Amino acid sequence: VSNVVSVHYDAPPTALNINKVEPNPFSENFSVSFGSQSEADMEVKLTSISGKVVYRESLKPESGVENIFQFKYSKQLLPGIYFLSLSQADEQKTVKLIKRLWV
Repeated sequence: VSNVVSVHYDAPPTALNINKVEPNPFSENFSVSFGSQSEADMEVKLTSISGKVVYRESLKPESGVENIFQFKYSKQLLPGIYFLSLSQADEQKTVKLIKRLWV
């Protein structure tokens, strides 16, 4: 028998972070706020739930500041679940997005 001890673990900061995606779910456009500790080229990729890449773009982020990516091509997308990935060097961050059928 032992005492219950609470443990709080803060993951170490990484070179690439997705801070916020809004709105989610979205019906038209959405924006992604992210931070990068590097100005190396970055790839933004939107993948359908079936694994098909439906959008891809290269970005040049600024390091140490909040960067914003605006997605304005949602009229090409069917309603459903998508995965947005930001990749830079050997790091990748992914979030799930949902496109609504209604506005």
